[in-house]
Amino acid sequence: MRQLLDTSAKGVYTISATPFTDAGDIDWPSADSLVEFYLQCGVQGLTILGMMGEAQKLSDEESTEFTRHFLRRVDGRVPVIVGVSNPGTANLVKLGKIAMDAGACGVMVAPLTGLKTEAQILTYFADVIAALGEKIPVIYQDYPQSTQADISTQGFLKIVDAHPSVVMFKHACARCLLPAAATKRRICSMCICRSCDTSSSRVLGLPCARKSCAGAAPFAPRPCARRVPSSTPST
Repeated sequence: MRQLLDTSAKGVYTISATPFTDAGDIDWPSADSLVEFYLQCGVQGLTILGMMGEAQKLSDEESTEFTRHFLRRVDGRVPVIVGVSNPGTANLVKLGKIAMDAGACGVMVAPLTGLKTEAQILTYFADVIAALGEKIPVIYQDYPQSTQADISTQGFLKIVDAHPSVVMFKHACARCLLPAAATKRRICSMCICRSCDTSSSRVLGLPCARKSCAGAAPFAPRPCARRVPSSTPST
């Protein structure tokens, strides 16, 4: 039986690339190869359609097709988080429900690009979660370098207090603002290694990487999986 994402999640959830052919179409055989490679490296979970997955380059139809294909290939062997961020809330909710129906353990949502205040971010997440439903686990995807939507620790904790379905905070290596506050609230803080990093050491050197979940870009899943054990308890 599929287990939905919650604050007990531990280990390495690799951020999967989305492979393309020279013609710009999704490379389905390479997607299958990526799944098997990641699993052979011993990762505890996978994430698709994030920044590394170049979700913004896919049409809604391609995102749906890739989500279903990827989840069929994984076939329940590890949990899969699906990025569903979209300028249109209806499209976001549609992909979110497709992903959950196909076997995802949760969905990842970034603030809408251009939100200027924390009040706007809080309102946006309230609207999105109301549309998704409180039973779908949500990961807050924090990447202000792209979205220009900045949130403080206290602002994020307001979202957590208002919405129990928000179970994880995904941040970039350069922005480890929330681990201490998040852990106190039993939120799993996921360290994501940015594509500009050249080794896993910067991820593994972060205190929050040892305390909870560590994500890794496709370049170093095996070293991360070896050095961040799935049994490491959250504190």
